[in-house]
Amino acid sequence: MTYTSPPRGPDHHAHLPPAVREVRENARKAVRNAVRAGRLVKPLTCEGCGDAPGDGRRLHAHHADYDDPLRVEWLCVFCHLDRHRRRRIHCQLTFGPEEYAAVRAAAVAADVSVRSFLKRAVRAALTPAVVAERALAKTLTIEEVA
Repeated sequence: MTYTSPPRGPDHHAHLPPAVREVRENARKAVRNAVRAGRLVKPLTCEGCGDAPGDGRRLHAHHADYDDPLRVEWLCVFCHLDRHRRRRIHCQLTFGPEEYAAVRAAAVAADVSVRSFLKRAVRAALTPAVVAERALAKTLTIEEVA
C-alpha cells in the first residue's frame, strides 16, 4: 500500500477521525477569535521566508502542535505547504509505506491523529522500529502508547 495525499476541497480533512478534526477546528477558531480580539497579532511578513504576501494572498496560521492552539507560525501559502510536505516526508522516511499504513490504521482505530499517536509512542519510550513491528503485527494499541 502506498501513501496517497488527502483529497483537496471542502472536505479535505474528511479522512481524519472526528475527534482529530474537532481539535484542529477548535485551534483554528481560537486563533481566529484571538486575532479579532487583538490578543494575537498577525504579522505583515511570512515567518518562513520573510516575504510579504501580495496579489490577494494571505498568511496562514500554521499549528505545529494543536494542543497549544495560540502558538502558531505565520506562513505564506508556499512555506505552509512546505512545512506539511516536510512533516509527511519525515514520517515516510521513518517508516516504509506498509509500516506507515499500519501505524496510520492503528491511529485511526484509536481515533487520534498519526502525529498524536507517534508523540505518545515516543513518550512511552517505544522506538520507531518497535512501533512499526507492532503496527504491522496489528498488536499496537493506544493503551501501549498512552
